[in-house]
Amino acid sequence: MPDNTDGSIVALLPSASDPITAASSEPAHITMAWLGDAVDLSPESIAAIREAITAYAAEADGPITASVGERGTLGDDKADVVFVEGDGLAAYREGLVALAPVAEAVAAVEQHPEWTPHVTLGYPETPAKTDYAGTEVVFDRLALWVGEEQEEFTLGGPVDMEDPAVDPNADPEEEIPDEEMMAGLDEMGGDPIPWHGVLMPLDTLQW
Repeated sequence: MPDNTDGSIVALLPSASDPITAASSEPAHITMAWLGDAVDLSPESIAAIREAITAYAAEADGPITASVGERGTLGDDKADVVFVEGDGLAAYREGLVALAPVAEAVAAVEQHPEWTPHVTLGYPETPAKTDYAGTEVVFDRLALWVGEEQEEFTLGGPVDMEDPAVDPNADPEEEIPDEEMMAGLDEMGGDPIPWHGVLMPLDTLQW
């Protein structure tokens, strides 16, 4: 397996439950942007890239589904790869590499003349773990790999289900109980404002 621990990339990661994740002997991913050698990126550049892709990932509608094309070998290392395709995939990468700090890093290093989206299943010495016959791949995270440091960002943004202030089952139109309303008034201070009015006329027949 090639030693890529000194390089830096922005990658798109398949879902942990996607069959391609289990099949690959590598950390399954698509390289979305090659950023060059890790030692050439300043801490300020890394921080700016991290901030940009965090926001970009959060703005996504959700996971991206790509179609599986042919399987073949790629590169001098004869990597066993699955080629993937789809307009959504290409469009997402186009927006990603247009982000200012990412574009700056990409422009500073030599790139392949064409972007060929693929997921590596293995190499001759480290073949795929299992047979793979998928027809599509679901990608649900962006990742920033700088040398051995790896960070992941969920497409669509993470939801903190443990936040006690957020009840995913709550009815947004549900009325606040009177006790909670009065407690809120007490916390704000001041006395309750008395209310006067006629609820219904007395000694009148109601039909």
